[in-house]
Amino acid sequence: MLAEYDLATEQPQLIEGEVAAVLARIPMAKPLAAMKSMSILSVASILGEAADLSGYAHGNALLRHAGLNLAGASSGKWKGQMSISKRG
Repeated sequence: MLAEYDLATEQPQLIEGEVAAVLARIPMAKPLAAMKSMSILSVASILGEAADLSGYAHGNALLRHAGLNLAGASSGKWKGQMSISKRG
């Protein structure tokens, strides 16, 4: 039973360490990892799916690639908060 516990706790840490070593060689990974609440695995997922982020003219283009769409409600001087419209 103890061996299973060690595997369950040590293997994810080992994998995360290997992912961090690979991300250290990718220039775009460091600024993404510096963002608040971005884990190493989140950065790896984003870069794995989107590849080179310099190919996107704007952040909204990356959101569209992910199948998301930002929508904001505004009227005259009043400006509402941007949210995901749940339509891609």
